[in-house]
Amino acid sequence: MLFDTNVEQRVNDFVSAAIAQANVTRTNHIMWTMGDDFNYQYAESWFRNMDRLIHYVNKDGRVHALYSTPSIYTDAKHASNESWPLKQDDYFPYADSTNAYWTGYFTSRPTFKGYVRMLSGYYL
Repeated sequence: MLFDTNVEQRVNDFVSAAIAQANVTRTNHIMWTMGDDFNYQYAESWFRNMDRLIHYVNKDGRVHALYSTPSIYTDAKHASNESWPLKQDDYFPYADSTNAYWTGYFTSRPTFKGYVRMLSGYYL
């Protein structure tokens, strides 16, 4: 939550996180996706806080924040004329808590996913 008493700290946290992520990605454009299961049950307060945070971050001037879409983001990345590596191996497993992996969630190898599912049944 963003209150009048913590604006400066929230802006500093946002800018620090943006700079940290920008240091491990190509171009000046980074994307932070918003939301998760049940995060929009109180959408009015969520977006009011986001609007205020974006306002104060842009007023600070160290980074520029805005609402965007995947197509605007990819267009900005494409316009940078950066060379991009071709990913040929599998994606990482996704975990939402300790030892709770969604090993097929980002898979690019559906056959392997099927083997894991089948053999997990034998193992159990």
